[in-house]
Amino acid sequence: MSDRSHPRISFVASPLRLISLILVACLFLGLSFVLGLFVKSPNEMALTVADTQIPITVPATTTTISNATQIQATIVAGQTTGISVTAVEGADRPIATQVFVKPGDTLTPGIALGTVSGRPLFMTSNNVPLYRNLKLKDTGPDVQALQAEFASWGYYIDQSGVVGENFFNVLRAIYKSAGVALPGGDTPFFPWREFVHLPIDGATVTSVAAIGSELTKDSPLVQIKISPDQIIGRAGLTSGERFKSGAPVVLNFSGTKLDSTVSAVTGFIEGDGTKPSGIDISVSVPATLKDALPGATGTVSTSDSEITGLAVPLTGIRADSQGQYLLVSDDLSTKPAKENNADNPATRREPVEILGQAEGWVLLKPPTAVKEGELILVSP
Repeated sequence: MSDRSHPRISFVASPLRLISLILVACLFLGLSFVLGLFVKSPNEMALTVADTQIPITVPATTTTISNATQIQATIVAGQTTGISVTAVEGADRPIATQVFVKPGDTLTPGIALGTVSGRPLFMTSNNVPLYRNLKLKDTGPDVQALQAEFASWGYYIDQSGVVGENFFNVLRAIYKSAGVALPGGDTPFFPWREFVHLPIDGATVTSVAAIGSELTKDSPLVQIKISPDQIIGRAGLTSGERFKSGAPVVLNFSGTKLDSTVSAVTGFIEGDGTKPSGIDISVSVPATLKDALPGATGTVSTSDSEITGLAVPLTGIRADSQGQYLLVSDDLSTKPAKENNADNPATRREPVEILGQAEGWVLLKPPTAVKEGELILVSP
């Protein structure tokens, strides 16, 4: 016998309510899918922006540039040498006892440099043969050369080629000017070791020995500069051909432009790891740069005339197998630029030749189809 006291529960109390729930769930799923199509993550947005190319253009303009070739250069100290003696007759050691010159002085034949172990040291021209002491009645080409040398110093002397009393009278006057007596007493002689050659007339004293110091080859009585400072720069093989010996150049050191002249041009020099291969250009240092210290850097430029023409940025010049060209923009506001301007009607290709280049601009060689004011694409 069945129990009918409990009512049967329906599996679905309300079918309409179930259908409504299913429809709402489907609607939410659909909306989520649609929103997913339009909403991007920050990473996706960054990638999209990165792939977007923003065209950059610069107008072609008429300008004037220098047609000069410029190289970097440095002031190089001139060559120096020492003047001294390493042995003095009658003295155990060569000691600096007096110095009559100072740094900056210009040396000429006839000047007394100082005294070494109490004996003087005089400068003579470098063509005077000095190799022996001379006594009364000695003769020879060295005697005649000394007589001519003393005459050039302003002394009146017999130039017979024979040592006479007049010769020693002049020597006594020379020694008196240095505050020292001519050696030999009643039998005077010419002490050749107390005269030294001046390498070049007009050499400049750069340093002198301290009084009391012992003189050696490495520590002379006087150090002199025998060649002037030079401005030296290395040019490439092609650019070096534009610098000629004796040609005018323009220097730029510390923002000051100065005129000078090329003093020497070397042949081709192989690079040594510190400098590239090329040609060394030497330029005389102008008087206004005499106080500049060796090691100061600047530029040397050929003094060519300036040229005027239509110029575009160097970054706008492109090249392929057909040669150099520009992409000239008609309207880049709506379409990104492309190298293949057949696919990008916003630009046109214009073949060009370069006339000159300076400071990031290139001058176009006429005739050219590019017009002033037209926008040149400079972005990739």
